[in-house]
Amino acid sequence: MKKPFKDNSNLNVMKKIFLAVMVLFLMTSCWDKVYDEGGGYYDHISYRGSNKYWYSIYTIPSGIMIDFPIWGEDKLPNYDDKKRDSCTFRVEFMRSTSVYTTLYNEADFKKYANIYHEKGDANLDFDGYTKPVGIEYIHAYLYVNYNLLDADDNILIRYRNDSVVIANHYAKEIQESKNRWIEKKVNQLTEQDLKWLPYRFYFDVIDKKVAVYVLRIKLTNGKIIWNICNAGLLPRSAHAKQDIYKKLKRIELRSGEKEKKHLVMP
Repeated sequence: MKKPFKDNSNLNVMKKIFLAVMVLFLMTSCWDKVYDEGGGYYDHISYRGSNKYWYSIYTIPSGIMIDFPIWGEDKLPNYDDKKRDSCTFRVEFMRSTSVYTTLYNEADFKKYANIYHEKGDANLDFDGYTKPVGIEYIHAYLYVNYNLLDADDNILIRYRNDSVVIANHYAKEIQESKNRWIEKKVNQLTEQDLKWLPYRFYFDVIDKKVAVYVLRIKLTNGKIIWNICNAGLLPRSAHAKQDIYKKLKRIELRSGEKEKKHLVMP
């Protein structure tokens, strides 16, 4: 007598679904999309608890983005985004194709790690931060009546100082300390400040005048990156942004700098 036929097709489908879910779980457990307070999302292969560097990515910036701080993401002292006054901004460097990690361009990564006093002996439970490099100087301007006026003395730059974290071997209390915050006018920034400027920093108008401001940054490779704060206040003319670009170009010519061709529109 023949045994009744058993239809195992549903069981096989369930097995395949289970295996697919397990593969997906394993993949996502090893590949994280991390948000770092130094600025921005980046994809990075992650093994929690085994990261040895505070800065896990070094990059030469390709530009800057400017926006308002966001409550919950930006732990900015004395700031309430419910009372946004168009005088406090978040600035983030944009990554370029020049990226250095332990997986890509490792030799250059190690050179930068040495410059920033990292020995690869940290034991961090997160993936680390992106560090912009090659910043030569920063200038700020007020754009009014189609003129760019020097605003370096009226703009406060605020950033978290990572050097004290590294110097204290990544101590948790130092990481969370409010004393890490540095506040300086643009015209008071030193080479040390520019060296340690993180992926994200903040820009405050001291006299609280709501207007159009321009932030201009020169890199050591000669490139100029810049962007506009309160761009919505620009004249409706389509040529306003182009006018700012031309005026920045003239500033470069007057200053006698060589790499004029690297001034690009954001």
